[in-house]
Amino acid sequence: MREPRRPEPVLPEEVALSILASAGATVLLFVLLRRVTTPHSAWWAVVLFSIGPLSFVFVLAYAESLFLALLFACLLLAVDRRYAWIAPLGVVAAFTRPGAVALALGLAFLFVVRWLRRGEDPFPLGQRIGLVASGLAIAVAGVAWAPIAEAVTGTTNAYVRTEMAWWVPFIGYEEFVPLTPWFRLAGTYLGVVGIAIVLAIAVAFVLWLRSSHIRRLGIEITASAASYGLYIFAVFMPQQSIFRLLLPLSPLLADDRLHSTPLRRRWVVGTAVGLQAAGVLLLWTIGWP
Repeated sequence: MREPRRPEPVLPEEVALSILASAGATVLLFVLLRRVTTPHSAWWAVVLFSIGPLSFVFVLAYAESLFLALLFACLLLAVDRRYAWIAPLGVVAAFTRPGAVALALGLAFLFVVRWLRRGEDPFPLGQRIGLVASGLAIAVAGVAWAPIAEAVTGTTNAYVRTEMAWWVPFIGYEEFVPLTPWFRLAGTYLGVVGIAIVLAIAVAFVLWLRSSHIRRLGIEITASAASYGLYIFAVFMPQQSIFRLLLPLSPLLADDRLHSTPLRRRWVVGTAVGLQAAGVLLLWTIGWP
């Protein structure tokens, strides 16, 4: 009988790359937020990013650190309006891990807003071309996962089937329909109450993005957060990986309501550190992150 294949050992170089990428992501997040908010808010956002419940992922051989570094670099270029330079970094990010299509959608939102405001904020032709070219390049790279997986494996819808394999322990196998995963999970376990909870979460997220504390971070960060939130809601079923997959929303930690007073800072930091232990226990030793 054929022995089961043993997992390949993690190489020290892979861990080193993840740690370097996480350090780069931390610096880039701070530089990005310093462009759009106060030093105090930028500093505390980076602190919370560094000690969050899933911060242990940053020292593992995982793709999250590199993806975040590339994403924050793209957002920094967007804030500086160097749109054409976003394309190469965004394409690399798209092949680092899924989710870069949300960045392309965010660039589309940004284009629409800048076009509508062109009377009060000039939108030169060079910036228009750079923004459109970067958005299209990242979109193409983002959707390339599906045909590549199908071509390599010879299996129809190989990529979608692989992603949905994570759903089976929770709701069994079902066909993929966009914008339904959250409702499927909540409805399976909580019925109508679960559906109401999902709707409440969606409304709360929209209201958060529309609040003055978030809008003052600028259209680049707001558009990116909105598009990524829509992406997670449309295609991902919430389970233990949800906390890791929400890390691209880290620029929203600059919301000064989280750390405007010493008491709030103590509560937030204490909660983050305490949840690290829960994260390691529940999402690593018992389940998977």
